[in-house]
Amino acid sequence: MLPESDGYPEAWFTNGFGQTGPFFEQRIYQYPNDQAATQLWYHDHALGATRLNNYAGLSGVYLLRDQRRGQSEPARRGRSRFR
Repeated sequence: MLPESDGYPEAWFTNGFGQTGPFFEQRIYQYPNDQAATQLWYHDHALGATRLNNYAGLSGVYLLRDQRRGQSEPARRGRSRFR
């Protein structure tokens, strides 16, 4: 992921984009998923609350798989590839 897509605490917006923060730049971000297989994570960037939200577990995992490593399809539901 490119650093400019990482987000900033002051890149906020309200419903319908009626108001936006000083670092808000665009409504839609696109992630091409064209990098090597990896595990990424995402979290909010709430001003003054990012640390607390992360400590509370408000984050997620994003797995990218690639054909080079033989992982072009996600594991089937109910059958984990990891034990």
